[in-house]
Parts: sequence; C-alpha cells; structure tokens
Amino acid sequence: MPEGFTAFNPNGGMLIPPGAAQFLTDAQAADIVNNPKSSFRDLADDSGFNSVNYLIKVFKGFHPDINIVVDHANPNFNTYAFEIYGQKYLIVGGEIIRLNGLYADGYKFILSQGIARLLGYKPKNENGYTYVAAADFYATSTIFREVFYLESDDLANNALDQMKMVFGFISEENAKGDPDDLANNPSIKCRVGSMNTGIFGGNVLPCACADLALITVMTDSANAGKLRLELVFNKPIDPKSIEDLYNFKFSIDAVGAELPKVLSAQISPFSATTVVLAVESPMNVEFKVTVTDVSAVNGSTLGDQNSGTFKFLPPS
Repeated sequence: MPEGFTAFNPNGGMLIPPGAAQFLTDAQAADIVNNPKSSFRDLADDSGFNSVNYLIKVFKGFHPDINIVVDHANPNFNTYAFEIYGQKYLIVGGEIIRLNGLYADGYKFILSQGIARLLGYKPKNENGYTYVAAADFYATSTIFREVFYLESDDLANNALDQMKMVFGFISEENAKGDPDDLANNPSIKCRVGSMNTGIFGGNVLPCACADLALITVMTDSANAGKLRLELVFNKPIDPKSIEDLYNFKFSIDAVGAELPKVLSAQISPFSATTVVLAVESPMNVEFKVTVTDVSAVNGSTLGDQNSGTFKFLPPS
C-alpha cells in the first residue's frame, strides 16, 4: 500500500452509535443518493466545506456544548445526532455538502435541525432526542431566530425551497413516513408543513407529535360508592394535563340519559401510563369516554385513538 494512502470506507470514517437521531431514514437518504435526477460533486471536491466549517463556528458560539463534525468521506446523505460519555455530537455526512443545488441556507437548516434534536425539545423520544418533524419546526421557529437574527428575511424561505428540492428526490413510498413511528419517520408532507409553521408562527403540528393513544378502558365497581375508571395509554402521562376534568367527556346514544361525572383524576401509583378517574355513574349502561388535551410526559399529544367504551356492573 502506498505511503499515506487511506482506503475509502463506504460507511464513513466515524463510528455512529445505535439510536443516533438522524435527519432522514436510511431508505430516504439512499433515495436521494441514488435518484438519477440528483447529482453530487466528486469526493475530492471541497466546494461547500469551507461554508459549512464557518457555520460550525457560528453555531459553536451559541451551543458550545455541541460538537459538530463533518465526516468528509461519509457517502450517506444524513446527519447523526447523539450523546455519548456526556458529550453531544452532530455528525454531518459529507454527501450532504456535495449535493449540487444545496447551498449555505440549506446547510443552516440541516445543522439547526440536528441541534434541535440534541436539545431535547418536546416531544422527545426515549433517548431524549426531539422528534424529527418537531425539530424541523424548532429549527425555523427558534434556532434560526437565535443564531441568524441579523440575517435576511429570505433565509427561512430559501432554506425551505432547498429542503423541498432535497425532499423531492425521495421516492413516493418512502416519503409517506410511518404513522407508528412519528419520532423518527414522519411524512415528508408533515416535515415541510412543520418548517412552514416554524417560519410563520404556530405550534408543533399534530402530524409531528400526535402518537399518544388510549389503549384500553377498565372499570372497577367493587365498591359501588367509589367507582373507578382506569384509562390505559401507550405512554406515561403528564400529571398536569389531567388537572382539567373537562378533558374527560362522556357520551351515549340514548337521548336524555344521565351521563357519568368525573370527581377526580390522578396517575395510578402502579403505572405512569394509567389515569384513574373517580366517577359517579349509572350502572349497567354502556358509555363512551373521549379524552382531549391530555399529553404524555415526553410531549406527545393525542391522536385519533382517544376514546373507548365501558360499562359499570353492580358488585356481585
């Protein structure tokens, strides 16, 4: 082997730990690289790297605890955000910088998005990383305004246009996302909408965070004077979100029927995913309970699965 020669590593030169927060799924990143309409500069071409290195210094002034590193030889169009041994890292694959048509404002967004994931804004996953589309929102709503407050008003719109170009290289199938994995794979439509909402004002969109679900409803009528309704969710519930008892509404098909009344709500001492309601209710009547405005500890909000039926039976 010639002196000074380094073999090309198809996976890049840096070790990425499992669970790292990515800018794109592996399938989406592969779509961009393999799309015949996308083109990339040669591995030896350093165009764009000086711009990114300058931006890294700018971000470092605002977030000195985050180490942003460019993996020059990494052929994957992705970023990887993770914390290891108490240090936060954002690894930027070199292929991002080599994409023709992606320039400084696009780099600013991608770096901002990676930083937002590391900051752990809600909603966040089990590793403490902000959900993907929520990070898109915080990138334009918060980090852009923090770091580039003196820049042209065109920055956010230019970044959005460049991201639309990038996302346009993703196949229709992989752009759909996975509704069962909003944390890592929201739809591209949701991601564009989240950027837009961050630019023009608003909150994290439901499509970016509504993965809290009511799994089952159980009754406890062992003591007729102390009826309990247990609502079991798929995530630990934020106690503050159940303080408003009007978040639990009851309905029945029969007109004029007496409805249950919530007396109190608390998190079960045995499970943080279970809300226990003390209620007054007629017996032997099937009701529907619908939950609204309840959120999870991680910031997830309720999706479509927010109701269930129940019937209190007299104690035997």
